[in-house]
Amino acid sequence: MSRLNRRLEKKFLKEAVIFLLLSAGFIVIFFVIILPLLINFSLFINNFKPSPEIKKKTALLQPPRLRSLYDATNSANIKLSGTAAEGQTITLWQNEEEKEKKQTLKDGVFDFEVVLKEGENSFYAKAKEGDLESLLSDTVKISYIKNGPKIEISEPQDNVEVKGKGKQTITIKGKAENTNLLTINGRVIVLNQDNSFEITYELRDGDNLLKAEATDIAGNKTTLERTVKFSPN
Repeated sequence: MSRLNRRLEKKFLKEAVIFLLLSAGFIVIFFVIILPLLINFSLFINNFKPSPEIKKKTALLQPPRLRSLYDATNSANIKLSGTAAEGQTITLWQNEEEKEKKQTLKDGVFDFEVVLKEGENSFYAKAKEGDLESLLSDTVKISYIKNGPKIEISEPQDNVEVKGKGKQTITIKGKAENTNLLTINGRVIVLNQDNSFEITYELRDGDNLLKAEATDIAGNKTTLERTVKFSPN
């Protein structure tokens, strides 16, 4: 065997050993690291897929529809109605707390007698029929406002007397809070950004009754009166 052949044989054996070592290393890495990662990733993806049982429970029932006649009220006790399919059981939640269950009537109508908490109340419902149940309904929000709006009249003072023809026009100043409508003797008043107001008013001879009335979104009303006596002499 020539020297060249021996060198080629040694080179081939060296490359073969390196290839075998690399192959063995890759096999070890695949089974120890890569394969477990692939398995865990597959399990992670499957966790986000709803099971056939869940799909079966929710796919066939439509969520109930809640109806409200108002967004705000000054009464703590109200009736909350809605519609769903006939014969379904409706579960109602108030402020994320399960409150009551009722069966729908023949026409699919249901209603709940609820007691509102002061401030904003949120409601949603779910329908159930046998082993099937719906997704949650849209949320209905109703505010219970117990106290009426506030009115202040800083000018004029009550029972003040104004004399002189040149003083027949007066300025009415004040402030109103928690109101969406303010009137003075039937005239609609536009509030400033700080809830203040300022208007002019033409007095008649004798006693003039200034009646300010504020109404909020729940229907609460607050009234404040001032009497101004005017004499041209």
